Amino acid sequence: MGRREGQWTGLDEPPVRSDIAWSSADRIVVRGLDLPTEVLGHLDLAAFSFLQLTGRRPTPEQGRVYNALLITLVEHGITPSARACVAWAVSS
Repeated sequence: MGRREGQWTGLDEPPVRSDIAWSSADRIVVRGLDLPTEVLGHLDLAAFSFLQLTGRRPTPEQGRVYNALLITLVEHGITPSARACVAWAVSS
């Protein structure tokens, strides 16, 4: 059975690239950082998702608010508790 048009074989295609990430047979780069050596074990989930969304690492203050917002979203979605969390983070 032959290869269909647009079907990726993984062997004869160039590396996949985008503004957010790219990979090759031996590297995975996300927002300019090497995934295994510069992201894994160095960024927490909140900092990594902030990086993915904005293209930069959060400041300590932004990280605190963003992490608090993510916790409230996991807990119950955007509700009064999420608003209270943001108020807490801003006042701390």
